[in-house]
Amino acid sequence: MVIELKTAAIPVLVIDDEPSFRELVTDYLTHEGPRQGVAFTVQSVRDGTQAETLIEGGFEPRVLILDNDFADIGQSENEGLEAILPRTHVWKAQTGRLEDLKVIIVSGRLAGRDIDDLKRGAMAWGAAAFLEKAGLIEEDRLIPDIIRLLDLNP
Repeated sequence: MVIELKTAAIPVLVIDDEPSFRELVTDYLTHEGPRQGVAFTVQSVRDGTQAETLIEGGFEPRVLILDNDFADIGQSENEGLEAILPRTHVWKAQTGRLEDLKVIIVSGRLAGRDIDDLKRGAMAWGAAAFLEKAGLIEEDRLIPDIIRLLDLNP
């Protein structure tokens, strides 16, 4: 069976301190995307500094998947969620690109935290979506959300 792709490959940038999560998302998008009619070109990095290097080098993601827990894991203040999200606006202004960048915040540590408060905070910083890591891949929630955010449904 041949599946017709809905668009050219969508560049995605994953920023997460956990190598296993970066690898899981990369494999999932790369292999499952075409089965759902969407191809992805995925780059993954551990922090905002590496992301900035990629973007300055010409990589133009349409989707940024960003770990919510940067601020909680002892990263430097330049790598926290509060630093990276505003930086996306700077990237847009400096490059004249990335106008349509959609930021998806993902979080794996929600126990004892107010998820609605986290979502409001993420949206206030300019995120397009806030998703829990639990079940994100196993329940196939990420690709449908990307398709929805990029308005790729027929």
